[in-house]
Amino acid sequence: MAQARDGASEEPRQRPSLTLSAVETVSAALTTSRQCSSHPFPPHTNTSNRYESDASPTRPDLYETGNDYLLVIDQYQELINSSPGGLVTMDSLTKFRSKRFDEQVANNPYFFNGPFSGVAVQPAAYTFIYRFMANHSAENPKGELPYDVLATWFGVSGESGSYTVKQGHEAIPRNWYKRAVEYPYSIPYFLADVLDAGAKYPKFLNVGG
Repeated sequence: MAQARDGASEEPRQRPSLTLSAVETVSAALTTSRQCSSHPFPPHTNTSNRYESDASPTRPDLYETGNDYLLVIDQYQELINSSPGGLVTMDSLTKFRSKRFDEQVANNPYFFNGPFSGVAVQPAAYTFIYRFMANHSAENPKGELPYDVLATWFGVSGESGSYTVKQGHEAIPRNWYKRAVEYPYSIPYFLADVLDAGAKYPKFLNVGG
């Protein structure tokens, strides 16, 4: 099982060509931070829009609910609904991110897509789900993320439509194998994912609220 555990047969994926403007956009996001002055909480009390971003896949926004760490089961269900066929994929996560983004713009008066927290950190909340939580094997060296594996990671139990969550009981799934050590999820690899998503949904690269 050593080959399955390390995913040794995984091939490096084809990376998109990076235009100068796209690279400059992401580079600026990685070196700049900005606060939204309309947020009601003092800036020293939390990390929202410093590192933690709005439009999380499974967590609420601090300024809407008073917490940004408890899993919202309805959001988790929406993630599953956006991933039909029993598998969560990069494509389904990106589509779900677009939905969450639009919901926040429409309903959250404090929504802010910061140059770092929004452009650079927000996509990580989605890409990390697949890139780090997918199960790898000799048959699926690039990774596969079925509902049951994702549920264990998030401390969720039950079936779609009747999920429940036990907060703080996230776990590594049984018989789970990490991605290939030969192909780490490096910064260039992550930036390629950021630009892939930005090409499909240019709004992701827009800074503002």
